[in-house]
Amino acid sequence: MRKATYHLSGNVEPMGVIFGCAAGLAAGFPLAFVYAWGIIQIDEQKMAAIATLVYGAALGAAPAYAMKWGKVRNIMVASVVALATAAGSLYCSWAFWAKNILKTFEQGEVDAFSLMHKPQALWDLVKLINQYGTWGTTKDSPTKGAELWAIWGLEAFVVLGIAVTIAIVILESQPFCESCKLWCSASEKLFCGEARILSPSSDLWRLAI
Repeated sequence: MRKATYHLSGNVEPMGVIFGCAAGLAAGFPLAFVYAWGIIQIDEQKMAAIATLVYGAALGAAPAYAMKWGKVRNIMVASVVALATAAGSLYCSWAFWAKNILKTFEQGEVDAFSLMHKPQALWDLVKLINQYGTWGTTKDSPTKGAELWAIWGLEAFVVLGIAVTIAIVILESQPFCESCKLWCSASEKLFCGEARILSPSSDLWRLAI
């Protein structure tokens, strides 16, 4: 007997998608500010890695719970919403981070909000920072150039990947009843066995009558 596996129907409630986008953006902006500040303050590499994981998880959880409340049952749509809002937050975090870096190293003041509205200016500033580096994986010299690009790329991949994964896990954590339009809050074990027809000569048949 092949084991049946439950899958969400794939139905989408438009308002649920709007709720997910709104929640993702609303949570993503302050999370970007906190992450950009914290990632500079944390000296220990393992703690910085944990902060990155927590940041990504929070970015995925915010839109996922909003979409669940809005009864979105489509994993692909949920993944796209989580990915898009997480990418927006990550972009804002780069603007906050660049501002904090210049301030930390006393290299002048820039407005993070202006950088957000000027992608080319933010990109140029990030490239400039990459030439000199800000921290190092060893005590000898700061990490810069290709190695730093690789670390930044891995960071972005982890943040976005975790956000999408968490969103999927949250939506798939409960089955959805399409008849009553509600998420099932309790689960029961069901046994599916072979149906048998009682014979008139059986003891159970006599008890039944």
